[in-house]
Amino acid sequence: MFGFSRFEIVGAVAALVALVAVPWALMAEGRSRMLREDVAQLQRRIDDPVTGYVAQLERCAGSRRLLEGEVAHQNEAIAAWRAESDRLRAEGAAALARAQATVRAAERDAGRILAAQPRPGEDRCAAADRLILETVR
Repeated sequence: MFGFSRFEIVGAVAALVALVAVPWALMAEGRSRMLREDVAQLQRRIDDPVTGYVAQLERCAGSRRLLEGEVAHQNEAIAAWRAESDRLRAEGAAALARAQATVRAAERDAGRILAAQPRPGEDRCAAADRLILETVR
C-alpha cells in the first residue's frame, strides 16, 4: 500500500500518537501539579492557626458566646429597671390619688367654711375660726 511497509505505517502512527500524547501528558501533569498546589494553598488558608478560616470561625464563636452573655446581662438589667419603673409608677399613682382626695376634702371644707353663716353674736372672723377648728378636730 502506497509503498510503505506495515512497520513504517505503525511507526508513523506511533510517532503521531507520541507527538500528541506526550505534550498532552505533560500539560496534564502540569495542570495536576498546579491543582495540587492550589489545594495545598487552600488547605493552608483553612487551617492556618492565626488567619485560617477555622481559627476565624473559632474566634467568631467565642465572640458570639461573649455577646450572648452580654445581651443576657443587659436583658436582666432591663427587666430589673422595668420592675422598678412599674413599682415607682404604682407608688406615684397611689400618691397622686391620695393628693387628689386631700384636695377634694380641702375644697369641700373650704366651700363649707365659705358658705357658713355666722351664729348669732359671731362676726365673720369668729365664725370662720370656729369652722376651721371644727374641721381640724
